Amino acid sequence: MSNDLKDKSVLITGAGRGIGKRLALGLAQLGARVGLLSRSQPEIDLAKLEIEQAGGNALRLRADVRDLEQMMAAADRMRAVFGSLDVLVAAAGVLGPIGPLAGNKPKAWGELIDVNLLGTIHSVRAVLPGMVEKRSG
Repeated sequence: MSNDLKDKSVLITGAGRGIGKRLALGLAQLGARVGLLSRSQPEIDLAKLEIEQAGGNALRLRADVRDLEQMMAAADRMRAVFGSLDVLVAAAGVLGPIGPLAGNKPKAWGELIDVNLLGTIHSVRAVLPGMVEKRSG
């Protein structure tokens, strides 16, 4: 069986916990070089340690997907450290307001849109130029 992810550089947002962390661990096990991106430094420190103890290669990237400049800097750092950025996994997300609309705060909806929608847009925007240039990604 061929392994298409071996030696590929994968940027994973939301990599400190949940689905993002599980994907990071699995992709590293398949031989990918993993960029662990999260707002939480302790969470990505632990994920990096788990990956490296299992023989994988990971890079910690503390950034907020809601901030395009931070995302651009994270993508640049991935390319500088790993030589490329081949795959994006946009796993950062927050659970939105639950329950009757009248009982939910507008600020909670704003955070949902900022992280889940704009965060994904910023992530793609940060990696897309390099992938277009390579015609791969």
